[in-house]
Amino acid sequence: MDIIIGHKVPFIWPDIVPPRVTNIWPDGSSNGSMKIEFSETMKTDPGTVTLTDRDRTITLTGGHWDIPYWDFYGQSMFVIEYAGLKSGATYTINISGFQDKVGNVMDADSSHVFTTPGMDSGISHSGGGGGSGSITTVTTIKWILDEKGWRLKNPDQTWATNSWKEVNGIWYHFNEEGYMQTGWYTDIDGNRYYLSPADGSPQGSMVTGWQLIDDRWYYFNMESDGTKGRLLYNTVTPDGYYVNEKGEWIQ
Repeated sequence: MDIIIGHKVPFIWPDIVPPRVTNIWPDGSSNGSMKIEFSETMKTDPGTVTLTDRDRTITLTGGHWDIPYWDFYGQSMFVIEYAGLKSGATYTINISGFQDKVGNVMDADSSHVFTTPGMDSGISHSGGGGGSGSITTVTTIKWILDEKGWRLKNPDQTWATNSWKEVNGIWYHFNEEGYMQTGWYTDIDGNRYYLSPADGSPQGSMVTGWQLIDDRWYYFNMESDGTKGRLLYNTVTPDGYYVNEKGEWIQ
């Protein structure tokens, strides 16, 4: 905000222009730098810049103010480096805590995203989740995070909905609204799957093999037979253990 002095009472002019990322260099690389441009002169002490993907938040450190000769606003362009990003990941740039020259804290902004190379993914009908629901081959996709969760945008700009998608060898399922699901999922044929809700594996990823869930052991099909990831129940697992009608291992 800038303070504009009127006849008698100071008037605070609200700055509604969010910061913008003017350059990410090298474009889309896993290592590089970005420029964040503000619409007015800022204090020297920077705020916080983080990058968020599906699995973690990275806080960037360092950075400096870049004041080109043509910049009439003065200290308004901040440059910060990033390194070691994952291949084929979409990152949201979160900018917060920056103050203008009179100490007003700028509104936080998370409207900028970029994707590192390696997002291509093929889908095989025989290699993924089973049951009903469409399975579509995609070549270039983009993860988008909003206040409700993660969504997947297809190359034709449509959203993945009510379908399985394979991304970099990992299977995910998206509900009718287009949001990635976690936890237990049952398809219309009654097959049950478990989509990882926790750290240790990508959130939303379909699990296979033996899994300990809420203190119970379950076995999920590991074979690429069209039902990969399906919960086994009322049967003997490939390694010789009996699971009951709920899929729980009976000791």
